[in-house]
Amino acid sequence: MKGSFRTTKAMVRGMGNPSDLIFVISGPSGSGKGTIIELLIGKIGCRKAVSVTTRSPRKGEIDGRDYYFITRKRFDEMVGAGELAEYNYYSGNGYGTPKYEIENAVKNDIRLILDVDVHGAENIAKIYPSVRRVFIIPPCASEQRRRLEGRGTNSKASVDDRMRITRDELARWKEYDCIIVNEHGATERAANEMIGVMNGFIPDQSGIEELIEHYFDR
Repeated sequence: MKGSFRTTKAMVRGMGNPSDLIFVISGPSGSGKGTIIELLIGKIGCRKAVSVTTRSPRKGEIDGRDYYFITRKRFDEMVGAGELAEYNYYSGNGYGTPKYEIENAVKNDIRLILDVDVHGAENIAKIYPSVRRVFIIPPCASEQRRRLEGRGTNSKASVDDRMRITRDELARWKEYDCIIVNEHGATERAANEMIGVMNGFIPDQSGIEELIEHYFDR
């Protein structure tokens, strides 16, 4: 059913309620969330939070735009000082979302999108309980696999591993405020639904539970 979010009066660390400004987006690999975020930035001028990472910059990446590239020592200092809203390690490198990215957005009245996994979303919600969390999914497992294989950069083992991880991610869908299904060829519609969420409206959620229950059957 469709509906709207209720604005709370909760205060977070002395700041105003960030529920109208901070939006957490999660989704399995192949969900198309990256493309949706790019559309949102172009359509409504929101920002994507810039994460810190200890890995080296890749060709074309710019410090402060794609990531803040920092040393492992500095990363560990940020973890120890509680400066990261969420963090994780992949392939030996640290990644995390600085709290100042969120706090600066709230202070300056900027809509901010955080692209994080289910674990990161959980940690962010513990610190900023009023943020809105949206889970984006493909319509079914076969479509997700088609997208992953279509990239031409993933081995069969890599695709299988990502599909395995998807099972764990889907098991946590009820932790999110709503689900957006990114159908084949309908990314623009999914982006518009996300804009609706950012304006306080919940997209139609009828059939979501059944879709997820039978996700791997299709």
